[in-house]
Amino acid sequence: MFINGFTARLKESPTQDEEPQTMPLDDEFLHLDFLKYAHTIASSGARPNDAHTADLVTSLLAVSRLSARIACELTWNEITADNEGILTARRDMARVHRDYEDQIQRTIASGDAHRLRARSTMPPPPLPNMSQLVDQGNASEETVAHWTSDAMTTLLKDALVERLKVPLFALLKEDLHDSLLKSLTADLYGDLLRQLSSPLQEGLKDPLMADIAPRVLAGAQAKMDELLGYYRTEVTHEAAMLEKRELKVRKREEDLAHAVKRDRDDALTRDDPYTRTLDRALTLDCSRDIDIDHAREHSKRIRSN
Repeated sequence: MFINGFTARLKESPTQDEEPQTMPLDDEFLHLDFLKYAHTIASSGARPNDAHTADLVTSLLAVSRLSARIACELTWNEITADNEGILTARRDMARVHRDYEDQIQRTIASGDAHRLRARSTMPPPPLPNMSQLVDQGNASEETVAHWTSDAMTTLLKDALVERLKVPLFALLKEDLHDSLLKSLTADLYGDLLRQLSSPLQEGLKDPLMADIAPRVLAGAQAKMDELLGYYRTEVTHEAAMLEKRELKVRKREEDLAHAVKRDRDDALTRDDPYTRTLDRALTLDCSRDIDIDHAREHSKRIRSN
């Protein structure tokens, strides 16, 4: 049923007026029973007697079995495009497809040798397609070990390495330089800072102290001298003001003593009460005027200071 439907779809071809469209799969191909049945056939099927054909059939059945398993997993697990299962399926399919292509090449080589009446021994496998092996990039470790065990492959690999070293370096120099700077600068900076902080502190402690300590002391001494000069100026000013006040007080005391002495002399020499009273009033007025003048001068000096 499936073969007839597939053959019918192959025979159909779009006309010139109609654009080709992708034909939908039959429902049977998406059914889980079909996938399980295909897996069963691929796992437990009969093999041909011919060695090359048997190997080819084995490779084809391996492709079928793996395809059925991957299809079942995609159907059951609803794997999305960004799932890790897609990458696993890609790696597995690449491995079985390489084995299938190798078996095809061996079968073709065996048929050509049989027609040319060559020796009946199995021809050696063809040289590996190194570009495909490198481009796929997801070959298993066993496959890589198998190819690199050949002496010729080792020579080719060494020759390719020597020839590609310079052009690859020239092509990747700028990109690798920028990428490494962007991705490793932060990590390298942190590591270097942690590793160099302690030795730098130990190594620079003595030179820094020898260079900074004198400057710090000189600055502190300059500030101290400035403060002391300010204090000396203030003390000198206050001392001058106190001296002036003492002189004023002393002068006033002398004036008062002189006035008292004069009053006594007048009292002894003059007997007229009126004259003594008038002289005393004049003396008091003169003393008051002198005191007022002293007070005005003192106020002016205070304001000027």
